[in-house]
Amino acid sequence: RQKHAVVTVVGAEDQAPQGDDRRRAGGIVVVDQGLASLACGIWNPVPSFPPDQVLTVQGHGQGDEPRSHGGYYLIGEGRAELEEATGYRPSPGEHVYRATQKHPTALFFGGITAVTGLLLAALFAVLPSMSAAATSGVLLLAVIPVNEVAISIVNQLVTLFLPPHVLPKMEYRDDGIPDEFRTAVVVPTLFSNVRAVSDALTHIEVQYLANRDPNLYFAVLSDFTDADAEDKPGDAEIIEAAVNGVEELNRKYRRETGDTFFLFHRRRELNEKQGVWMGWERKRGKLGQFNRYLRGDAAGAFFTIVGDTAPLMKVRYVITLDSDTVLPRDAAQMLVGTMAHPLNKAYYDPELGRIVRGYGIFQPRVGVSLTSAHTSLFASIHSGHPGVDPYTTAVSDVYQDLFSEGSFTGKGIYDVDAFEKATHGRFPENTLLSHDLIEGAYSRAGLATDIEVYDDYPARYLTYTRRKHRWIRGDWQLLQWLGPVVPGPLGATRNRLSAISRWKIFDNLRRSVVEISQLILLVAGWLFLPGTPLVWTAIVLVAIAAPWVFSLLLTVLRPPRDQSWLAYYAAVARDAGVSLQQWALSVAFLPHQAAVSSDAIIRTLIRLWVTKRNLLEWQTASQVERSMASGSRREVWRRMWPVVAVGLVLLAAITVHARTFPADDPARTFFLLATIPLIAFWLASPGLAHSLSAPATPPELRLTPVERQTALRYAQLHWQYFEQFVSEGTQWLAPDNFQEDPEPVV
Repeated sequence: RQKHAVVTVVGAEDQAPQGDDRRRAGGIVVVDQGLASLACGIWNPVPSFPPDQVLTVQGHGQGDEPRSHGGYYLIGEGRAELEEATGYRPSPGEHVYRATQKHPTALFFGGITAVTGLLLAALFAVLPSMSAAATSGVLLLAVIPVNEVAISIVNQLVTLFLPPHVLPKMEYRDDGIPDEFRTAVVVPTLFSNVRAVSDALTHIEVQYLANRDPNLYFAVLSDFTDADAEDKPGDAEIIEAAVNGVEELNRKYRRETGDTFFLFHRRRELNEKQGVWMGWERKRGKLGQFNRYLRGDAAGAFFTIVGDTAPLMKVRYVITLDSDTVLPRDAAQMLVGTMAHPLNKAYYDPELGRIVRGYGIFQPRVGVSLTSAHTSLFASIHSGHPGVDPYTTAVSDVYQDLFSEGSFTGKGIYDVDAFEKATHGRFPENTLLSHDLIEGAYSRAGLATDIEVYDDYPARYLTYTRRKHRWIRGDWQLLQWLGPVVPGPLGATRNRLSAISRWKIFDNLRRSVVEISQLILLVAGWLFLPGTPLVWTAIVLVAIAAPWVFSLLLTVLRPPRDQSWLAYYAAVARDAGVSLQQWALSVAFLPHQAAVSSDAIIRTLIRLWVTKRNLLEWQTASQVERSMASGSRREVWRRMWPVVAVGLVLLAAITVHARTFPADDPARTFFLLATIPLIAFWLASPGLAHSLSAPATPPELRLTPVERQTALRYAQLHWQYFEQFVSEGTQWLAPDNFQEDPEPVV
């Protein structure tokens, strides 16, 4: 608190470029009137800045303004001022890194274009010479599958060579969240029956137990499921169970500052476009009305409110979770600390109509919960490599590292005022199904890669497919936000989204047609395109496997320096086995995935441009799981009939085409070898989908009496070890080991 306080700067090694082992040199911090202004050598010692010299840089701003924080001069926009004042000269490696930060668009899209061109050149190198018309046909059909491989390679290379963009945070895990950053944790959900109420309240109680803090409040934002009338039999029982459940939680976890748990429930409203009674605008509507309620508006939006809501009027941030999202211990405090840091403060540009600096939303990294990963063989295989599925695992590190932005997928924390300023009144009604990405674009979402939450992975293939169908429909409903003019509540308006935000929308659309393009290329290669069917089969199968192969190749070529290579490569071998299983399933389900994507795209385009109805058709993840609960073999075959139809049509076409070869022509044999096994694999895929729904582990393991006694003895020894050696005297830390012979030693 003195006018000039001088301290030594240490640490911050994670800011150095990857591969640079040099560390930050010492330096001087001069605090002027309590505002931090820093001068130091970064990565390289600064010869022109002697240790006994004190450099004063005047602080600007107050409170949570970025310039009032010392990090503004170390990792923020004031870095250039500091370097100029100290005469700092960046190293060559740092020059390269800064060039990537100054020109991310050229690096990213230039890299994609270059790799796509190289892969296309490699493709034509293995094909025979052909006419200009045939070349154009091959190029047209191959560009999307090849581009998918190129994007995967560029994404992996970017995250390999660029250091992770770790966001600055305030530390609130020990002392708790300050009053000015009071936060509500909300779970938007649908109540279909009393059991759904019990599940929702149990879920939110678990999140509270893992994240206790006097300034954290927990609320369920609920609607009834869709109906053909405003009220349905059983609604009263559902509300009674919800009210009683929330009141019981508040009695169970009573605290002096008031209630901890809340219920905000809405009535059904008639939606003529959907032809049903439902909650207004579904999840987007719940969150928007809750935000306005926190600011003293939208008081009539919720017809049932449980809990003393007076403390909520001072809530600054909201953490929104899905009904199956797990918020680990202290994750809420870390999310609040990230949002509260002055360098992350959101700045809204009225001219552009969106946040242009700082962040209005933070999306944590999303992993697969351990319990759901072992509910079935399907979940076990697909959760073995988190990051393959872009929706479930929120793979947007490349955007954060290059563009300092992430992609919002509906689970994260947002600043209520910044979010409302950026999104309120921005979208027409009955238009957005997947609103998270577009809201994150207006609110400038950041990805907090070092904070993780957990989601359940679908236990059945059909459940996964139903969810993917809904995601694709939601993605294609954002098609209108790619043009210069976008729809608004009062009519068309100028598109204010940044170029990278529009690319994210386009990238989702591109991803949804990858399976379609792969299947078309494969069939065209069999029947029409120059080259042998065997070559085309190999090309498409390699294209499907390429992301896994490239990832494993990078892993093999970069062994760790501080770990046993034997253990490391054993883990790589296990990962390779999981990748092989995932690739096999991708091949097996290729026709069905193409059919599902085609149905979702065509259905959405018809609804967008023709009927303009049913754009909000949606189910929660738990509803989808329950709707597929039977999972009988007959049900699987009934729902997967398109793949059987496609397989039989292809089989007939292959049979007819094979007759064009002479009976003794070896080309006919190779043609059948390249096509028939794959078609047979596809025809068997419904049976495969059913078998994958089986539990990944035996439901019960029975021990013999002797085994049971042995297990109990081991359990007792483990318990006694911690009971004996973990105490206040050991700072509640367990010792590495206890030696019994020749004498007891901890």
